[in-house]
Amino acid sequence: MAAKRTRLFATVLLAGNLIFSLVPVTAFAVPSSEIQAELDAAEAELSGLYAQSEEVAENLNATRVQLEQIQGQIEENERLAEEKAAELEKTRNVLSEAIAEDYKEGNLTLTSVFLDAESIEDVISRIYYANKVSDHLQGAIAEVKQITEELEAIHTQLEEDRASQENLMAEQERYQAELDANIQSTEGYVAGLSVELQEALAEEEAARQAALAAPVTLNFDGMPAVPDGDVAGTVLNAAYSSLGLAYVFGACDPGVAFDCSGLVMYCYACAGYGVSHYSGDLAGYCNRPISEAVPGDIVWRPNHVGIYIGDGVTIEAMDPSHGVCYGSLSDFVAAGSPAW
Repeated sequence: MAAKRTRLFATVLLAGNLIFSLVPVTAFAVPSSEIQAELDAAEAELSGLYAQSEEVAENLNATRVQLEQIQGQIEENERLAEEKAAELEKTRNVLSEAIAEDYKEGNLTLTSVFLDAESIEDVISRIYYANKVSDHLQGAIAEVKQITEELEAIHTQLEEDRASQENLMAEQERYQAELDANIQSTEGYVAGLSVELQEALAEEEAARQAALAAPVTLNFDGMPAVPDGDVAGTVLNAAYSSLGLAYVFGACDPGVAFDCSGLVMYCYACAGYGVSHYSGDLAGYCNRPISEAVPGDIVWRPNHVGIYIGDGVTIEAMDPSHGVCYGSLSDFVAAGSPAW
């Protein structure tokens, strides 16, 4: 966590003359609202990584299935190739016997040529031109030869398909490993942010208790004193007590949920002031520039309001994702209060 800085609360004692004193309070380094926003972004990123990982895993499953199918086709093709090789060998033997029968009267020269031939094509060619082989045997040999060549072509294509699928699977496995590493890193980051958020909330609660124990904060810009320090303290206490509640549109349900104007209405109701549940009406109280805001003020920007607690920090019903949380004074344009 970043180095902490000191918050200085200017306190006022209303006893005839205005007397200022400084009460140092250790502040959180980063408002919990910022950590929460960062945590939300990290969790959204993690959710996206989980979705990507699931998609890659399913693609990898599909690749494995396809590879298994190709392997099965290769094995079937090899079986057929073996059958055709045996059939070709059988046909060659029939051919050899036929030649031997035709020339058993002592003419063995052609048989020797057949047996010494380098290929079946060579045999067919020699015998064909010698007119010593029947058309039937020639056709049988040609058919087996054609089927064998087709099986060899299929085998070549299947081997290429297998290599392609294996490469694809290796690439998918590499991508999945990268995603897993990224997921692990992001999970660690989310866990760290969660711890940091809890620390920030604890520090903010300590700051809240310190602020409630001291008189109401004022700045040193010549601002008028708060007419009733108890009013500001009550407003602040109501705001602090609402931290962590849900944001619900149109809600003013203490201890459960608020929208932005509902929170302001509740905080001021606790101090005995009835104000509208509408940010446009609450803007009517905000007649000072935001630079002159004092703790307990309503702070306003178009369509949104909050409570200023000092040191540039607000409490506001932010949105449905964040609920009631800390915010920044810099997000607002005007400040004021019906109480001073």
